[in-house]
Amino acid sequence: MGRAYQALSNLVERYGCVAGYPDGTFRGKKPLSRWEAAALLNACLDRITEVTDELRRLMKEFEKELAVLKGRVDGLEAKVVELEANQFSTTTKLRGQAVFVVGGNAFGGSNTDLVKSNQTAQGAVTFN
Repeated sequence: MGRAYQALSNLVERYGCVAGYPDGTFRGKKPLSRWEAAALLNACLDRITEVTDELRRLMKEFEKELAVLKGRVDGLEAKVVELEANQFSTTTKLRGQAVFVVGGNAFGGSNTDLVKSNQTAQGAVTFN
């Protein structure tokens, strides 16, 4: 991937199409994977106005990865459209009611051992 890396590096310098990872980091000491290189190329393709021989070679080199990325992007765009279509409007108001029940248990009888074991096992107060 040495020649491809150099070609990608040239594109980035010429078009300024990448400023790091989406989280704002650069990770300059980390090796670049084929998927990252394809994502880098994909980010640059939107800014490139002329298709050079070098760019054609890069697009051929990463053809499979670019196709997968395009499929993923298309899938994400479809999900975003669906989410936007089904989201609450800013004027929607939600009304509801919350019911809490607090109760107590009472145990009685002549068998004090049974009463104590029930109080220990069941407790004296419930909250639902």
